[in-house]
Amino acid sequence: MKVNKTFYCLLIIIVTTIAYWNSFDVPFHFDDQHVIRDNPGIRDLSDLNRVFNSFPNRPVAQLTFALNYHFHELDVWGYHLVNLIIHIINALLVFWLVLQILNRLKGQKRISLQDPEILFVAFSTGLLFAVHPVQTQAVTYIVQRMASLATLFYLLAVNCFLKGRSLIQKRKFAWIWFVLSGLSGLLGLFTKQIVFTFPIMILMLEWILYDDIGTFLKKNKKKAIIVGIIFLLFLLILPAVYKLDFSQIFKTIPPEQGHTYTLTPYNYFLTQLRVHITYLRLIFLPINQHLDYDYPISESLFEWKVILSGLFLLTLFVLAIRYRKKYPVFSIGILWYFIASAVESSIIPIPNVIFEHRLYISMIGIVLFVLFILFKVLRNKLIVVMVIMVSLSAYLTHERNIIWNSEEKLWEESYILSPNKYRAINNFANYEISNNKYLNGYILYNRVKQINNTGIVHINLNQLYYDMGNIDNSYIINGDMDIKNNINRVRYFYKIGNKNKCKKLIKNIDYKKINFSDLRWLTLLTIELEMKELYNELKSYTQEFEKTHSDKFEILLYATKIDSSIEIKEDMIKLIKNKKIKAKYLYYLSRQSALEKDYETALNYIMDALELDNRPEFYHMRAAIFNNVGNYLYAALDYTSAFKLSGDPEFVKMRALCYERMGHEESAKNEWRYYKILTEEEGEKGELPKSALSVGEE
Repeated sequence: MKVNKTFYCLLIIIVTTIAYWNSFDVPFHFDDQHVIRDNPGIRDLSDLNRVFNSFPNRPVAQLTFALNYHFHELDVWGYHLVNLIIHIINALLVFWLVLQILNRLKGQKRISLQDPEILFVAFSTGLLFAVHPVQTQAVTYIVQRMASLATLFYLLAVNCFLKGRSLIQKRKFAWIWFVLSGLSGLLGLFTKQIVFTFPIMILMLEWILYDDIGTFLKKNKKKAIIVGIIFLLFLLILPAVYKLDFSQIFKTIPPEQGHTYTLTPYNYFLTQLRVHITYLRLIFLPINQHLDYDYPISESLFEWKVILSGLFLLTLFVLAIRYRKKYPVFSIGILWYFIASAVESSIIPIPNVIFEHRLYISMIGIVLFVLFILFKVLRNKLIVVMVIMVSLSAYLTHERNIIWNSEEKLWEESYILSPNKYRAINNFANYEISNNKYLNGYILYNRVKQINNTGIVHINLNQLYYDMGNIDNSYIINGDMDIKNNINRVRYFYKIGNKNKCKKLIKNIDYKKINFSDLRWLTLLTIELEMKELYNELKSYTQEFEKTHSDKFEILLYATKIDSSIEIKEDMIKLIKNKKIKAKYLYYLSRQSALEKDYETALNYIMDALELDNRPEFYHMRAAIFNNVGNYLYAALDYTSAFKLSGDPEFVKMRALCYERMGHEESAKNEWRYYKILTEEEGEKGELPKSALSVGEE
């Protein structure tokens, strides 16, 4: 049966979509949080300079995140859709790449495959690349769009070059393809710096596929000089634009970012020899995958694992060079792997020595030559083998995405597989604490202390003691008074209601040295504590509040408590993108209207607020409006909603008063009994609590 390219492309699209169908709800994880979720730099698409500077070395990737935020805000579905589209395009580009390579070799009579066979091998390579489970970290982990998008530009650049190279003798607009290749390479370079090796990859393919570099240079000296200059400029763009200091690139990295070792170019290189073996194992046997590997550092060339790994990799490299004419597909596959891995997995120290997403582009070479060999051996039987491999890979990808869909499973898995990696344990402990499993968190934090008794673990234990109210053990009271602990002291005394102590402590904090999140919290707190002078000082210090709609309007709402001149205006609603902030804004508009006794308008505003967010104070607000217009039944129903959401017995008390006003004496008595049980008090009925219409009530 004759199968055309379109059918194969559709099959790649369909199978890949099925494999990743359960990835669309995967939440933000790990670096997603500071690069995307908590990054104010991507929230205003009209300020491109700010978008690009939110991650200066990777502006193209940041632009895509800003576009996602513009259309989807923090709805992860849109981010995953874009990631999957990029991944599918990459699979199709792999398909095209292999077609061009094999067709060139066929034209030279260096391989014996026919056109349908070439088509099938190219399709198989693209499909296996797409559904292999090791790719999930580059696709499902949203922030690693940087790797997949850079790969898209890398593959497009290589494909365009090969297309132009095939047309150069025919003089059919080859230069257009070369221009597209260069532009794509530049875009990739500003997406992630792995594209820096693109010119080297082109030279390798030219060397193996055309094998006439010397002849070409002699016949086309001017063209060769122009191409050489372009390549040189490409290699110089990165250091020129980013003013890179090469002494900094190869500098020693002290213990940080989740590891306890010091990295130098020497021990990083030795470690990468072993890491490559792990990468190759993951391609052939993708088991025990996880996010945060605990990989031991090699300090000596004479470690037996280093020696064996180095000899194996050197053998592959030498064979690839030696047999490039006889076995060109093998040579291209092996050299592709090494060149694509060169930036992240050679001698440039990177704080994390191993991450699965670094295999995303390099594995293409291994998949290509393995499938080519399998086809040479199995021929038509390869179809059956491919069905098995693709089905198994798609299943493992689906299962891997289930892990990614749960923060608990993701960090528990890393904790189990990296039991001595303090970042993995610490992040799992953070998850346990966030889900009120304090004993589990405490045990895990103490495990972290045993591994690395410095830094973040003290802050986390400090926070745990703060949540417990255990000030005897807490660093809040007894620890060194660094900036973070000073802020935590403020949080602690705020929690126990000692606002005078808060005011004294705030005055001693150097707010110019704290992070944005803490600065925002302190600004809101100065409003609540009616420290108007300090509030104005903090607000004038940071421009972040004015550049992010959500923060700007939340502070505006709180600021009404100490600045009566601030007016909440209806026309500001359309500027607010965050649904929860918009709901709170509508709540304040409702309160403002109700204070003016415009209950109909107030009711409309609070109804709109409830459409956006389900908060107890919103039901309290609507109940107060119903109370004021005499609709006590509706008020009682809303007090019920407020009570169910908050557990505050005062809402039961308000409900009892509603029943009294309705003349439902038996219901009122039952409510008072229930209220007394909840409060464990025997006092007399109090007055009607302050209405939600009173200024400043939350």
